[in-house]
Amino acid sequence: MKEKSIYITRIPDSYVKITSGLGLTNPKCILITPLISNDELYGVLEIASLELIKEYEINFVERVAETIASTISSVRTNVKTARLLSESRERAQAISSQEEEMRQNMEELQATQEELARQAERFVKLENTVNHTMIRADYNPDGILLYANTKFLSKLEYTSNSDVEGKHINMFIGEKDREWFSEIWKNLSKGGRHFEGYMKHSTKSGKDLWTMATYTCIRGEDGNVERVLFLALDTTEQKKLSLRLEGIVDAVDKSNIKIELSSNGNIIDFNENLIFSTGYDDKEIRNLTIFDLIDKIELDNFSNKWETVVRGIGFQGQFKIGTKNNSHKWFRGAFSAVYDMYGDVTRVLFIGHDITNEKQMEIELRSQTDILKKQEKLLRESEKELSKKLREARLEMQNQFKE
Repeated sequence: MKEKSIYITRIPDSYVKITSGLGLTNPKCILITPLISNDELYGVLEIASLELIKEYEINFVERVAETIASTISSVRTNVKTARLLSESRERAQAISSQEEEMRQNMEELQATQEELARQAERFVKLENTVNHTMIRADYNPDGILLYANTKFLSKLEYTSNSDVEGKHINMFIGEKDREWFSEIWKNLSKGGRHFEGYMKHSTKSGKDLWTMATYTCIRGEDGNVERVLFLALDTTEQKKLSLRLEGIVDAVDKSNIKIELSSNGNIIDFNENLIFSTGYDDKEIRNLTIFDLIDKIELDNFSNKWETVVRGIGFQGQFKIGTKNNSHKWFRGAFSAVYDMYGDVTRVLFIGHDITNEKQMEIELRSQTDILKKQEKLLRESEKELSKKLREARLEMQNQFKE
């Protein structure tokens, strides 16, 4: 229709009829006006009249058509905006859920670290106690027990020396360990080098007793082996704790990024997750410091926080990290101080995870929110303009009727 109205005065008899309560008749003219707004066609307005339509009436109809088209356009924009707002809320809710999940993961990680600290404290207390609790027994070169102290008896669940004296050493060694230990014993009985290491002994009830054991040859005046001295520390609880800690550390190592740092920021050790996230290989990472990884814009703020960490005050948060290909990743995690036996900070441990995808979604959401705000502003302006045009149209129509 080329955006122009069509005014027809020659109407075929069979085209259309105008009806009323008394009958029907053919129109004298038909006016067809397109509904156009911002160069977009939204429909067509067709008017049939019994009287010829005057020029000013055609102009009025065209202005009304523009108003109708503008209203349709606004309604469509409102529907689209509502849909975008709904999608934005859904994305915001999804990101909020992810942030809550990340927060819970960090709380679980912190709880795990606290549990590790408590277990380490129990281990130290246990170790201090065991250092004063030696298990002792004397054997002859043939492996026959000659003497056992009370700790030996209690740890292996015997009540008196008569229960163990004269018994062979195999009675106290687990069946699976006898084969490899028999070779060590042959060497000891001939005056060979002493043995020191972890051993699993078998108690009277068949339980496992893990020890840090030493077997040492005691020679007589003639230089021959007179007996073999067995000394040990009970490490059963330590062994159980070690297995448990290995499981926890392994789980943390597989699911998080772990970096071990010196007090000046040099990278000492790390896991494969850091290599995967940054793109550096093992050798390249070992030549970097934590300050090389932190984004330059955040470096000053991070350096201030680092000073608090090496003084023993940990912190956690989000960190922008540079990668090998000059892109960026986002890490969320915690820096914690590691102390030596004198209470001095010797290392710093970082445990965290890659939140780049979540961060990108957050940035995208902000961008979409800004776009929606701009569209909302344009919509309000369009509504104001539409209201203004409607007022002008009503005023003009009133003036025309007065004339």
